Amino acid sequence: MPAHFEIDSNTSKKILSGVLKDNSSKIIKMLFDKSTKFKFMNNTIEVKVIMFKFFLTLEKFPYSLNGVYEFSHNIPIDKINLKDLPKNIIINKNRIFINVPENIISKNIVLKNLKFDDDKIIVDLSY
Repeated sequence: MPAHFEIDSNTSKKILSGVLKDNSSKIIKMLFDKSTKFKFMNNTIEVKVIMFKFFLTLEKFPYSLNGVYEFSHNIPIDKINLKDLPKNIIINKNRIFINVPENIISKNIVLKNLKFDDDKIIVDLSY
């Protein structure tokens, strides 16, 4: 049974803001909350903060919901407290790996498509 859903850029900004709240300096959090603009296009999330532009590009995603999602990025990781990140997130100089652990629900849902476009995250699933 197929399912399709979309997450708009404002919702995504709220999620990322929550992650930054616990893993970065007060200055970074303030700049992010006040002046960040998101753009979703061509499987890339572009984040503009004042005069800086960062990107997060989806490179690979797993067959099911669980597994490793791989992104390329240009985020200045020296400004992020990497020790406080969850164990399932690994960030290095130009790659981010997010491992979604297997559970009874996620292992049975096929991830047909995942893309960033038209200022949305678009997800197509199959059971």
